[in-house]
Amino acid sequence: MRIRLTRKFNILTEQAKERVRKLRQDFIDSRQGSEPVDEEGHNAEWYERLAMPVPEDLKGNSFKMGDNPMDIMVGQFSEKDYRKVKSKISVEIGYTDYIEEHLEGGSILCFPSGRDLFVEESVKEIERLEEEARNKLNKENKQN
Repeated sequence: MRIRLTRKFNILTEQAKERVRKLRQDFIDSRQGSEPVDEEGHNAEWYERLAMPVPEDLKGNSFKMGDNPMDIMVGQFSEKDYRKVKSKISVEIGYTDYIEEHLEGGSILCFPSGRDLFVEESVKEIERLEEEARNKLNKENKQN
């Protein structure tokens, strides 16, 4: 027996995805010992030899490159880098470990697998939907 809920989640904006690509490339370049270059292939040293201002993106990385590529993502994104998205989901009644009311509205469904889903509906609404589904099933069983 299933109920339909509205899942809430955030996805990166196109600008943020482009920053991820750049951060990944910077990480790869740093691991290979290469230095950043502009669109024409010029590095910071080229600009310095010509006594020209070095573009900011060629001056080096604003973060320390570690051994883990995910380290470069920490602290790089803020609320404006995400777009809020909703989608309909069908959830099996009784399959969740527990349901928790979320501080910003909606609820968190916690599953035995360790996965959590944020949904728009409150705990009270979910309980009502579950009760309606059970009543419908009981009514159908009595008719048969």
